[in-house]
Amino acid sequence: MRGTTLFALCFPFLVSAQELVAPNNAVVPNDQPYFIKNSERSELIYTKGNKKFAEYTLGFEKKLLPLYDQTFGYSLDSKLSVGLISEQNQIANGFSTQYPNNRQINYMGGAQSIDYFASPSWLDTLLIHETAHNYQTNAKASPVSRGVHTIARNGMFLFPIFATPNAFESSFILEGNAVLNESWHGEGGRLYSGRYRAMYHAHAQAGYLTKSRLYNNTLNFPYGEGHYIFGGFYQAFLAEKYNLFPVNNYFWQRSKNWYFPFTINTPSRRTFGWDFDTLFSQWKLQSENISDNFRMVKGEIIARSQFYSDISKTNEFLVFVSNESGNRQPILNEYNALNDVLLRKKSNLNGSRIFSIDNRYYSIDSRHTSAEKISQGLFDEDGYILQGSSGKIVQGYLKNGSVAYFKTSESYRSPQLYINDEFYDEVHSSVLVQENDLFYFKQVDDQRILYRNRKALIAFPGFYSIVSDVDERGNIYFIANSALGSSLYRYGKAGIEKVIDADNVLSAKLLNDNQVIVTAVNADEYYFAITDLKAKKTSPFIVNYFWDTNSVEPDVDLTDTAPVAIDSDTHYGFANSIRYAAGSFFTQKDDEDNTLYTAAFNFSDPLTYHNLSLFAQRDADLTTQVGISYANNQHRLMYGLQAYGIAENGLEEIENNNPLFETRDFGLGLDLRYPLIKQGHWDIYGRSGYFQDYKNIEKEPLSFSLSANNVQAFGTSMFLNKGIESKVYGVRDRQQNILGGQMGVYTSGLWQTYANAKVQYSHFDGDVNGYYQEGILLSKSVAFFGNDPSGFYMPSLYEDAVASKAGKAEFNISKVFNGAYYGFWFPISIRRQALTLSYRYYDLSDVISYVSDRSGFVNFGDINLRQTAVSVELDTLFFHKFSIRLKIESVFNDDERVTEKNKTYMSVAVPF
Repeated sequence: MRGTTLFALCFPFLVSAQELVAPNNAVVPNDQPYFIKNSERSELIYTKGNKKFAEYTLGFEKKLLPLYDQTFGYSLDSKLSVGLISEQNQIANGFSTQYPNNRQINYMGGAQSIDYFASPSWLDTLLIHETAHNYQTNAKASPVSRGVHTIARNGMFLFPIFATPNAFESSFILEGNAVLNESWHGEGGRLYSGRYRAMYHAHAQAGYLTKSRLYNNTLNFPYGEGHYIFGGFYQAFLAEKYNLFPVNNYFWQRSKNWYFPFTINTPSRRTFGWDFDTLFSQWKLQSENISDNFRMVKGEIIARSQFYSDISKTNEFLVFVSNESGNRQPILNEYNALNDVLLRKKSNLNGSRIFSIDNRYYSIDSRHTSAEKISQGLFDEDGYILQGSSGKIVQGYLKNGSVAYFKTSESYRSPQLYINDEFYDEVHSSVLVQENDLFYFKQVDDQRILYRNRKALIAFPGFYSIVSDVDERGNIYFIANSALGSSLYRYGKAGIEKVIDADNVLSAKLLNDNQVIVTAVNADEYYFAITDLKAKKTSPFIVNYFWDTNSVEPDVDLTDTAPVAIDSDTHYGFANSIRYAAGSFFTQKDDEDNTLYTAAFNFSDPLTYHNLSLFAQRDADLTTQVGISYANNQHRLMYGLQAYGIAENGLEEIENNNPLFETRDFGLGLDLRYPLIKQGHWDIYGRSGYFQDYKNIEKEPLSFSLSANNVQAFGTSMFLNKGIESKVYGVRDRQQNILGGQMGVYTSGLWQTYANAKVQYSHFDGDVNGYYQEGILLSKSVAFFGNDPSGFYMPSLYEDAVASKAGKAEFNISKVFNGAYYGFWFPISIRRQALTLSYRYYDLSDVISYVSDRSGFVNFGDINLRQTAVSVELDTLFFHKFSIRLKIESVFNDDERVTEKNKTYMSVAVPF
């Protein structure tokens, strides 16, 4: 399940007026009121709407935390914040972090993925999985880490001393261990999923279980999902070999590496007596031997895809979504079984169940329906929700027009099936609606029970089964576990029969009595194939692990959890939620042996509504600033405030009390952000900023901007595939104004080629002055202070400049190459490369820039600059998991008055 960016965990850094406030990554603005319930070991954050689930969670955590204390071999060093997020955030996910505190955020939308998790309870799975992450990353076996935590919490103090070294562990280990832990409590889990088992055995058979492929965050199929799949089965191998306690206690052993938290073999030896290389090789060999008999569907392949898609029946068509390249716009496939015709067209629908309503296609999805709500429902090609479907995970429409759906707000724990507004049943699989009949599975202990309407038909052992189709004779087809994966079965008068002799069938729909179209998987892709049915009297395979047949100590039954009543509701607010979150201190020497440093002490709350920072820094000018900043993103109007003072004026010292600029002693900053529209593919918001520049006592820009963006990037695309970005802005400073705007248009083509065209224009209505920086700023470096959207970034400038008018037209064309190198022992990998050719034209008026040879500012008049550039961008991976883009660009200018004729520079970007 998703995690926050680890750089945010480990490097709490100073913000500036450039972006004092950012949207909340946990909840939407103007969310429902939250309440807080403290217990001895945890604090629960909930809303009135999910209070009954909060009471259940209190009882569940009361059992789970002591259980994890014993199986991990240590206790959490601080209270665990457990957020049960409101129905304004309908997402089938959750995440766990150590910043701003030891917390987890749990969303209620898991009924959308009930088949995927192979468990009857979304909330149980979520709590078990995310709490495992809290234990993994909270471990501090070293007194050094514990000491740093006392001073700096989970920040960083004097690199490279790490308070939370396990945050740097590979996702292969972290996610794999969490999948293991969700699977041994008698409620199934992804280790019981036929889909997971099929992916695992397909890769083992293909020889793809290699350290460099699995330990890194690669761009290989099945992408990030692979950490959960292969990591889970590797952890199950270790648990089978050494039992659960050593496998979980590994994280305590690993956390002893406070000084270099990237070692691999040492913690493995400490825990198991064998290094990682040896254990991985044993698992790989065992997996390949078992997978020798893995069988794949044969038949006519009609489409291929890098991402999974259900197959749906709509009128006369069987429809599904495919994306063969994985980086272009998906394709909607409409297969007409009567005349064997496949129609294909570009589509923005996702790969879930698709419905045709009033001749328009909709798919089940979770998206923003406003700036203040993320809804589950039926969404069309343009990302707009079908009226009346918000909060409904639609399963189908009965013949009389009634809609069958899971009600999101009631399905936090398990899917609650409704027909129109009437509750129907609690179910534990997706539902097939056929005419006026409902087909689904329920879970009772370790038994899957097949139902037609409310009548039980047959039961068999397992946790993974999905109803696929019903034929004219009333036979019911369903997906369930096979010996090495997942296959198609049929239930009818003859009992249960296996009808496809393969282990890689993930979904299926009947074409006729003798053929089906299936979604299948191999080691490189999903594929859609037409294959024949061949019945064989066989029941679904029973997946068993050692904990299914042997008691596991400690023996705690999480499936029998009693709620703990919450007698009174305490409002969640600043006073009872803010806490010291992280401290950081970095220092370095400049070329003249002067000490430069940055220090910050950050305070925040589990929902990250409030961010308070006390900071001090000594910059390259030898100026020491101290200050305070506060940001609040709880409401729709988000705001950030900053105040600073100058403790030491380095500019005066450098210039012997004859400063280059008249500096101020203290200053203020303000940043406002207001989302207007966030719906479909549109993101429209306003920004306003104010900042007092300490280097220029008269510079106090007040800025306004309105941005409207409609852009899309598909799958693993390195750049935007299509769309438009636009912004209009105004800046007022010292009774003078700058007005302007910018726009970018993006497109993509075959063979991972991308193109974009951008324009920007700014107009200044005053007299240009270089000394006081009055005019449109042309900067050779990225501005970290002051939210001034009117400026132009030109890295080939000799010095910063100003102009009265500035226009820019730019065209870029890029080609991506998949020349991947994934290292295991070497800490840097390269995932792909991009070559970009650029042409830029600048139309600049009244340009003034500082010229060192003349010891002053020079007015160069009007400049028409033509610039060509070539760049190489590397998508790199550091220490197996941190994606960092390195870009080297060479620029060639036809005018050398204010720019260098040729310049090569490097930039670094960290995707968030």
